[in-house]
Amino acid sequence: EYDSFDPIPEKSSQKRKDTDLNIQADYVHPFGEKGKIEAGYKGIIDEMDTDYKTYGYDETTESFILDTARSNHFIFEENIQSGYLQLNNQSGNIGYQLGIRAETATNLSQLLDTDQNFENPYTSYFPSASLSFGPPKLFQIQASYSRRIRRPSSRHLNPSIQQFDQTSQRMGNPFLKPEYIDVSELNFSWYKNGLSLSLGAYYRNVTDKISRHKYSTEEGMTIVTYENYDNTQSYGTEFILSGSLGKKFRLMASGNVYTDETKASGLTENDIVHASTGFNSRITTTWMISPATEMMFMGFYRSPRDLPFGEMKSMSFSSISFKQKFVKDRFSVSLRLNDIFNTMGFGYKTFDEFYFQESERKFDSQIASLTLEYHFGSMEDKSRNNKRKTDSNGNGGDDYDIE
Repeated sequence: EYDSFDPIPEKSSQKRKDTDLNIQADYVHPFGEKGKIEAGYKGIIDEMDTDYKTYGYDETTESFILDTARSNHFIFEENIQSGYLQLNNQSGNIGYQLGIRAETATNLSQLLDTDQNFENPYTSYFPSASLSFGPPKLFQIQASYSRRIRRPSSRHLNPSIQQFDQTSQRMGNPFLKPEYIDVSELNFSWYKNGLSLSLGAYYRNVTDKISRHKYSTEEGMTIVTYENYDNTQSYGTEFILSGSLGKKFRLMASGNVYTDETKASGLTENDIVHASTGFNSRITTTWMISPATEMMFMGFYRSPRDLPFGEMKSMSFSSISFKQKFVKDRFSVSLRLNDIFNTMGFGYKTFDEFYFQESERKFDSQIASLTLEYHFGSMEDKSRNNKRKTDSNGNGGDDYDIE
């Protein structure tokens, strides 16, 4: 015997207005045979106005009534002013780069419903340097250092409470600081017969890392928010192999083995010291079966890894596509199958002394698509030509973010 109940109707609405202003100026002054000095300025002013309303149903009046506890009008303003100076030069087989960027940022979070304002200004400096040795078309050894920034989003900062149910809430943290990433790398690159192989080691130190933080109160309420962890260090090795194997086969394969170490204080009664290891891998292959027939396969895998308050399960994805050209390459038919093994999704476990949660999420990613293309006039398939040119130069993986 089961008890039945009628669902409680509710409705919600969201109005959002974004205003962006970007101003940028760059100057390049060459010197010597291959040297240049670069300088520039960039200003970014953003404003996001989000008015979110939730309405609950009142059975007495048979109408929807605004639920003020689950509604909020949030305005986020950010002003970033930055300038940079960079020196590049190449002398024989030795190249170097030195640079510095400085910025000031101010952001203002406003909750109009409660008349609350939160200001969070900061100033940042980003030095960078690199030194390379070796003939560019044969092999190179490169050492580099750079500093980067990851800013909190409006979702991270919005302090309004979102009530999911009677036992769970989510709220942002308007006092979040940006996280800074110091990256040191040592890479060896080798080029031959259209193939490039890059082997490298890296060390990343993340200060004030922004992370999702979930905890429970003694009253049984589960709260999800965001905090700055003290420090996270990552180190590992990675490889990238890309290029052509003969005239018909192209390949890009990469792998990364890493260790993460996290240190945080003030989030729980005891300081958090946590370490985990894992690896990622990706492969993309293209086979020119004939001048008019092409097949491409892509696969990705991320290993399971431990979290400071739980564990994340593995994730994998794959796709395959076929392309056939007709009418002197003017007309083409492409068939693409996404997530061919139906594995796209992820699962995780989180826990503390008051709660345990296990979650599985599956994406609707197993999709087949059919594309028809016809090129008029003298248009050509530039995507393939650009890919060939990139691969033959051995730079196919330069802008690929493994993580």
